[in-house]
Amino acid sequence: MVISPGKDFWGVMQYDRIVNPDIFIKVEPVEKVWQPQIKVTENDKEYILKTELPGFTRKNIEVKLENDFLIIRGNLPVKDPKKPQLQFEKTFRLANFPEDALDVHFENEILCILVTKPKRAM
Repeated sequence: MVISPGKDFWGVMQYDRIVNPDIFIKVEPVEKVWQPQIKVTENDKEYILKTELPGFTRKNIEVKLENDFLIIRGNLPVKDPKKPQLQFEKTFRLANFPEDALDVHFENEILCILVTKPKRAM
């Protein structure tokens, strides 16, 4: 049997549901993954990463430099236990940057990360 996407697929699913009702089991809600837009700009001294994170607070956000990667994570718990948590993770490769190169600010639901550029050897 060849199943084409769309109508045929749903017809087969309905057939299986009638013939084998055990095929459908209750699945708990999966945590929702969300990817915020991050604007990256630079000047002579630093890279600037900005993103809007509506509903988040500073305690819901983790920013760290680990193994040459800038990692930005957010986890927004919800009050309704029936709804999944909203979470995201973004990574950027930053080779040879010291951890103290990061300056993180969060105000009015805007996350701003300043990454100081390394001094160039002359």
